[in-house]
Amino acid sequence: MFCTKCGKEYEGGTCPNCGAEQAIEVTPQEQQAPMPQQQKPKKKKSTIIAIVIVVIVVLAIIAGATGGSDSKETNTESSTVSTADDSSSGNNDTTKKKETTTKKKDETLTVGDSVNDHDVKITFVSIEETMGNNEFMKPDAGKVFLIATFEYENNSKSEITVSSMLHFNAYVDTYSIDEDVSAMSVTDEHLDGTIAPGKKLKGSLCYQVDQDWKKYEVDVDSQGLFSSDIKFSATKKNLK
Repeated sequence: MFCTKCGKEYEGGTCPNCGAEQAIEVTPQEQQAPMPQQQKPKKKKSTIIAIVIVVIVVLAIIAGATGGSDSKETNTESSTVSTADDSSSGNNDTTKKKETTTKKKDETLTVGDSVNDHDVKITFVSIEETMGNNEFMKPDAGKVFLIATFEYENNSKSEITVSSMLHFNAYVDTYSIDEDVSAMSVTDEHLDGTIAPGKKLKGSLCYQVDQDWKKYEVDVDSQGLFSSDIKFSATKKNLK
């Protein structure tokens, strides 16, 4: 006989090993047979896993929606800035066209023409021949005084400086020519000086040239006042 509490074999009555009073007869095979193990509930575990997956998917959707919204806002801002920049650029181009009278490439201007660039305007006013206005300052034999008059108008916010010696390179019939001291006696208005904002300067470049001269040309250094150097020219038909 085997004790139902501790499983020890004994003859009957009270178990001498654990003191149990009740006992039943159990075969050795039954005593050694393992008790069936209780299976764990798989259904509950599967349910938890499913819930976790659903939560992850929901969070991923929310995160994607938020990111897309931020991206749209960023793109909108970028588009606005680009539009504003384009608009600003367009306005600047329009303003420049209004304020600047530009010449075609390699175009040479003549008497009466003007260039208005960077708020500075220069005009070729006139060209004339003279034999001088006093008996002491006269051209040499076979020569004449050639007087080219220009006007600067400063519409910028800064004063500008004009120098007849530094900013003008003249040519007569393709030969370089400098101003003549005797010819300068013809006028007191020379093309030298500082021009304040909103003011003008009118002056002449004075030369002594052959009486049969054909073409007068002058290159005006841009000095940063104009987009490029300016070329004026005149012939005898332009004489004042």
